[in-house]
Amino acid sequence: RESGGRTKTSRSSKSYVGERALGVANLKPSIAYGMLQHAVLSPGCVLLDPLAGSGTIVELAEAERHAQIFCLAGDCDEAACRRTWKNGGGRVDVVQWDAMNLPLRPGCIDSLVTDLPFGKRCGTHAKNIQLYPAVLAEAGRVLRSTKCSRVVLLSADRSAMAKLTPGRGRQFGKLRKHHEFMINVGGLQASTMVFRHTNEQISNAEQPGSGSSQSSSS
Repeated sequence: RESGGRTKTSRSSKSYVGERALGVANLKPSIAYGMLQHAVLSPGCVLLDPLAGSGTIVELAEAERHAQIFCLAGDCDEAACRRTWKNGGGRVDVVQWDAMNLPLRPGCIDSLVTDLPFGKRCGTHAKNIQLYPAVLAEAGRVLRSTKCSRVVLLSADRSAMAKLTPGRGRQFGKLRKHHEFMINVGGLQASTMVFRHTNEQISNAEQPGSGSSQSSSS
């Protein structure tokens, strides 16, 4: 069921405040903003959230880079698509789809940022074991092979996230995990993984510090 809500987070030196349609599980704008900092949102880029929920990620990205980037979002749930459309103010393209089989051509997306279902309020652990690798495989298919392309995934289902390591028959195109950090999401220790293309040369200066973490109050 949808409900009205009011959220606020820091965005650069400004504040983000808006009346929003909320679902069962809603990503805090502060966490969404933090995830977007690991994507490269250059002018003209295409940002995708294939499991949009209430659309917080693309909504913030569009507000931050208004008219400079193209935001595309989708969800398998019709109500979630309606929420995303409403929260995006009609400025985000929204499609109802299966995130494991996206109706997109290969190499058309610059960055993919999404909040995966934790298996608590949305989904189950058994479904996540199948969903997470399938979503990452699709990300590897639709992502452009450039130095700026990124995939950023968040979930508190850490055993399912462990399935996103290539090997034992698991392949995700040319993607490799660049770094991972933990973040507090409503009292749950969630993992954020950032992926890049394997054909990108990463200098030592670009390597993130080990053991870095972020937190957000619940």
